[in-house]
Amino acid sequence: MSTLLEDIKVDLTLFIKEASSQSISFNNGTPEPSVFSPQVFELMQFLETQFNKNNLVHRFNYQIHSESISTSAKNPTQFSPFRKEDYYLPFLHYLAIQDDKVSAEDLNIYIQGFLKLNANSLSIHDTFILKSGTTRAVSNIRFAVDFLRKQSLVENRTIHSCRSLQPTMLGILALLLLKLRSREDKMHEIISLTHEVSFYNTKFYYCYYPWMICKTPEELIQSMEIIKTLNNDVVAKRKINSLITEYYTFIADHVKMDLKTGNLILKFDYYDKFLLFVNSESYNWDHSDAILLLRNAYRNLWKSKDQ
Repeated sequence: MSTLLEDIKVDLTLFIKEASSQSISFNNGTPEPSVFSPQVFELMQFLETQFNKNNLVHRFNYQIHSESISTSAKNPTQFSPFRKEDYYLPFLHYLAIQDDKVSAEDLNIYIQGFLKLNANSLSIHDTFILKSGTTRAVSNIRFAVDFLRKQSLVENRTIHSCRSLQPTMLGILALLLLKLRSREDKMHEIISLTHEVSFYNTKFYYCYYPWMICKTPEELIQSMEIIKTLNNDVVAKRKINSLITEYYTFIADHVKMDLKTGNLILKFDYYDKFLLFVNSESYNWDHSDAILLLRNAYRNLWKSKDQ
């Protein structure tokens, strides 16, 4: 690191101390009063002008920091940003393991928590601030949430017509089946933030994933039985049974298997009918308690592995 840069850091440290002593406190709704310094404002204006004059890329979210980000800053051409597709399952998993009902009003809080948790997977490109004023990683996660809603993995609206972030029956069932029927290392790979997502990045992947992982109706039933044992409370079992019965009945009516080839035969308009079924507001609202129970079971499966 150059001596000039080190000298600037020392000078800036002294400048900040002086500016802080001459600052003005005001309340802008945050827990702690904010501090405004006219000197800092003037300095930032000067720096912004100089950076723009020299076309120097400098707009990054410096609140997101990790060793991988620092490493990539020294050789940015060796790294690439994550795409919205890379966030689909990892962020769905993150929503599912939260301790309480997730609210759309707190989306930014969940995004920041997710990025903090996965900071060591990010590069300098993910912290770049776009022309819209949003950090690239934040923008891509918001696009991922839109996708999860469109694919019926995350609820659109609550029963009170508020925007929702709650994983749907389909979303939590897909995660549970992945967890129960995948090798531990494979499951970690699937829900980790990685650039290798091509194996599940297809339009209708989630619609019939339970059938792809279970291969046969018998295996799906077996998995359903395992899911029902995740909660021993009688009332809870009844709620989960009702949800799973309706789901399996629909699948059984619309998907057949060619016994000679083992291939699945989907009835006409299966995808459209399936999405209407699992994305039905009434279906998810009627089974909201059961879905929350399944979420708790899913979270506890991960906790048991971590202990």
